[in-house]
Amino acid sequence: MNAPYQQAEDFLRAIDNDWSELIDHVGECKFTTKSERDPYEALVRAVAYQQLSTKAGDAILKKLINHYGQ
Repeated sequence: MNAPYQQAEDFLRAIDNDWSELIDHVGECKFTTKSERDPYEALVRAVAYQQLSTKAGDAILKKLINHYGQ
């Protein structure tokens, strides 16, 4: 099991048998973090793209990078 998601899996399994069976059927979470990005950059990117089109997120991120550097 991917350690960061173990607590979430345990919580969902404890809700009821339907959740537990669904997790068994789907399998463990395979999401991984991108280690080349530090947590602050990941947060900024998440905020920039939240509820926006990719084009709008790109424009916002470009402005931030131009203003603050990479």
